[in-house]
Amino acid sequence: MTRKLPSIVSKAGTSLALGLLLVSAVFVAPVAAQQQQQPAPPTSPPQTTAETPTITAKVEPQQISPNVPKTEILCSGVRREQRPVLRCQMRFDSQIEVVNARVSERGANPPVEWTASFRPTSVAEDDSAFFFLIDRTDTRRAATLRRLTQDLTEMLGRKGAQQQVAIATYSASLDVLANFTRESREATQVLSRVRADGVASEVFRLSIDAIRRLDSVQAGSKFLVIMSDGRADDTVIKLEDVAEAARKANVRIITIGYAESEAGRPDLQRLRVLALQTSGLFVEVPIRSKQIPQDVRQNLFQRFTAGGVLEAEAPGTKLPGAVEVILSYPNDRSLSFAAVLTDTQPSQPPAEQKPMVMNPDQAFEFTVEGVINWLFDPPWRALAAATVLSILIGGLILAFARRSARRKAAAKKVAAPRPLEVSPLAQSV
Repeated sequence: MTRKLPSIVSKAGTSLALGLLLVSAVFVAPVAAQQQQQPAPPTSPPQTTAETPTITAKVEPQQISPNVPKTEILCSGVRREQRPVLRCQMRFDSQIEVVNARVSERGANPPVEWTASFRPTSVAEDDSAFFFLIDRTDTRRAATLRRLTQDLTEMLGRKGAQQQVAIATYSASLDVLANFTRESREATQVLSRVRADGVASEVFRLSIDAIRRLDSVQAGSKFLVIMSDGRADDTVIKLEDVAEAARKANVRIITIGYAESEAGRPDLQRLRVLALQTSGLFVEVPIRSKQIPQDVRQNLFQRFTAGGVLEAEAPGTKLPGAVEVILSYPNDRSLSFAAVLTDTQPSQPPAEQKPMVMNPDQAFEFTVEGVINWLFDPPWRALAAATVLSILIGGLILAFARRSARRKAAAKKVAAPRPLEVSPLAQSV
């Protein structure tokens, strides 16, 4: 019986593995096939304008080369003369030339290429919103504030026609001098009212107030620009609370730090961290000149308009399950992602989506939520993963059982003790 034990265990393990494979064939294959089959397009798709999205396009990041700027991607789709058209709004952290754009249907054999083009965004058409939050604490900073307002006047004169700006000052309270406007003159006129008259600096609490105001504005991108010495007298609200609120509202924080002396420079670290944690920008103003660097004065509004619009049109009327997008840049750099496409009805417009961020320093963020979303979309992926996991567990159980069987068999084959040898001297006695 002992000799037959490994054979019995082996047969049981083989049966278990075959059973798991059968379960995989029964449950996974039909679901996968259902995922791959796309419903036939209606005979008369609804006619829509290019401004009315009727196709949901969910972005799945794939690869991004080193030295490619961090990129925000937001896609949707329409039908143009019954043909699906993908349109992706892309924003780069810094300027980079797109030399080629390629869009093809995922899994198609032979390959099906879409007609693709990329049009860079100009400052004139950028619709970002900027909320300038100016620190008015400490009357001894009057000269610094005068220099600041002069620089800000120059900067506002270079903003795009569609970009919105709001101006506010703060100490222990928020004083909104100009609400969101596209008129540069309206924004610059209020700068003469900026006075250093505060005592306490509740920069964290009032930054969250400014983020809420930005969140209520319709804009392509949103930026909070904090111009401060970095001092914070908040006792309840912390820096981490501001960063979290900004990330939830998809607001990037630009901080421009003014230190009156070397002793005040450590306070600027708060501003540096805020910018870093919200994918923004930190600028330290020289102590001696108190003047914002020329590059920032001239290019702040242009700096955050890098990007463009990717548009691709299908060769036919059928909507594929997904398309693969590849953008090529100089020096053999590239960025690729997939867009999962779903038709929607005119009465049910596509659900609002947040931009997908691709970062060369952290191309894939393996958060719990991200892993769960990846695992269950599409559904067959979860079933396949469960099947593979079951096979692995079954294999481990089989290996452990075989090992235990061998040890038990070896324990029963202990050699009999050798007879005791008696010396000749002992025999004579």
